[in-house]
Amino acid sequence: MQVGEPAMMALAHVAYGTNLTSGPLIRFFNSFGLRHDVIRTLESKKAFALSAWRELNGTSKFSDAVSQILSPAYWPNDDERQRIAADLNRAFKIDGLLLVELAGRFVVQTLSASSGTTVVTSENRRPSYSLRKGLNPNAAGFPLARIKKIFAALYSELEADGYFQEYLGYWCVDAGDVPGKFKSPDAHILVAIRKDNLWPIAKHVENYTEDDLFDMVEYLFRAVSKPLDGAMHSYSNCGMHWSTFDKAEGEKFYRIRTNEMLGIYEKRFELSQEGEILRRVEQGFEPIMEAKVPTRDVSVQSRVDAALLRYRRHGATLDDRRQAVRDLADVLEYLRPHVKEHMKEDEPDLFNIANNFGVRHHNQKQKTGYDRALWLSWMFYVYLATIHLVARKIDQTSAS
Repeated sequence: MQVGEPAMMALAHVAYGTNLTSGPLIRFFNSFGLRHDVIRTLESKKAFALSAWRELNGTSKFSDAVSQILSPAYWPNDDERQRIAADLNRAFKIDGLLLVELAGRFVVQTLSASSGTTVVTSENRRPSYSLRKGLNPNAAGFPLARIKKIFAALYSELEADGYFQEYLGYWCVDAGDVPGKFKSPDAHILVAIRKDNLWPIAKHVENYTEDDLFDMVEYLFRAVSKPLDGAMHSYSNCGMHWSTFDKAEGEKFYRIRTNEMLGIYEKRFELSQEGEILRRVEQGFEPIMEAKVPTRDVSVQSRVDAALLRYRRHGATLDDRRQAVRDLADVLEYLRPHVKEHMKEDEPDLFNIANNFGVRHHNQKQKTGYDRALWLSWMFYVYLATIHLVARKIDQTSAS
């Protein structure tokens, strides 16, 4: 069982957090087969712990050491112990591993081996008592002001773990500011977002609008990468200087953490796989919104994808959503011969909605006296489902 550097760094932080003095900390790691001289004072307990975890990584004693460092002997407060385990889990999940609590003891398992067990993660943990009973005042989510603080804390955490060193650089006690691929983040953000007063985050986040926040969420997706290898600069506790990174894995981890944050926002948004803020799909409609249309016609799939993006994009107006419905209606028009074949009775009604209710045409005959937000959503889902149905029928007919 072997984990990557983010998990190593997280474990070093946990070992340091036990407040063990130098001698007991050395003896802890020696109890799992290491052979370090027990000395009175370590130059850096965190640097030593990181080195020791690296020695144990991949050995048969690694899981035992992880379980022991999380024991109540070191973390008597169970809430704190659960929080530490949840933080570790976020790093372990990158490597396909999970911390699982069995009989009051945390053990490390692979994702496949953990099926059917209670996994300690914020997204999978059972809702608290007050949420289950409908008594929690924040059940509907937190306002923007609180989310901005959570975002600043998330950035600070990932920055400390090296996730932005490749692109945004870092500060070294000896070398000073060491630039990343984006030589000057302030200037790069100005060009990329076309706004002032966004960087540094800690200084300006309190004044962010929702648009500012989402602009920066998307920007950091471009700037994130998972640290893989580097060197520890122990002088004055300077920290890790990373040299090797994995962009795709960094984006994946950043998206998980960001969507945890957005999941408790009072408005429904999420960060897509492409790094774009989109409106979250209404519950129950996720499968059809995420499914690919069963067709070999590239033009159909591309038009549907464009409509989905237009409909869900942050800041989409009612006119944007009407255009998305129109795009789907145009796809149905393209497929109209097949709609007539497979949906004879419904075909006139489908196009009557598009043609006479202010979707595709603009004239005095249009019927527009309805709740646009409500009915545009209804039309969008009806048309999307119809496209999937007709495409599937076409595919079945071609195969027979």
